[in-house]
Amino acid sequence: MRAYRSNVVLKLATYLVVLGLLHGCSPAAAGKAGYNPGLHVRKESTQGLAEVSVVEVLPVTFEREAAFLFAAEEQPAELVRNLVSRYASINLRDPAVEDLAVADSKLKVHVVKGRERLGGRLGAEKGAMILLKVELSDASSGVPLWVGDYFYKDQPLSDNILDLGKRSQEKERAGWLSFRELFAQGMKESLHAMNQRREQLSGAGKLAQ
Repeated sequence: MRAYRSNVVLKLATYLVVLGLLHGCSPAAAGKAGYNPGLHVRKESTQGLAEVSVVEVLPVTFEREAAFLFAAEEQPAELVRNLVSRYASINLRDPAVEDLAVADSKLKVHVVKGRERLGGRLGAEKGAMILLKVELSDASSGVPLWVGDYFYKDQPLSDNILDLGKRSQEKERAGWLSFRELFAQGMKESLHAMNQRREQLSGAGKLAQ
């Protein structure tokens, strides 16, 4: 009987180790840092958001502890611009060229907290973490039209095996994600939610006319 129990425990431990290597990590348990994992919309304008047509992406800002999480040669604002062009049906104003389009909104991205993974994709001592604030505001008045917070912290699946199904749906790649990948993931979810709400409001406005 003891041999059978030992065999079962060994198999379960092996399964959890392999699972952690293949899938990397799961969202942090709710409340560990005062935030639940994922995107949380803080504000949505019912009128101004639907009227947005041209957006200007502002330089990405960082709290002190997160200031060096991008390589010196990387341009986070350019990454945001690329993601906006792919995941939001809003025209972009390009500040690098003479652009006749007048931006009616501004997109500000602020990294409140962040941490790079300690290790590699197949095995990490600590997972990457990000707390991201995304704000779309009216260009003339500065009034926020859409505000969202995105929090994510990688941890071994063995720490929270109940999150396996959710994690498999959210994650695009196997293994431990880097900070840059979490940044892109947070921006994609934020832009998708923002754009979806904008299109809903725009459609409702057309039906009301």
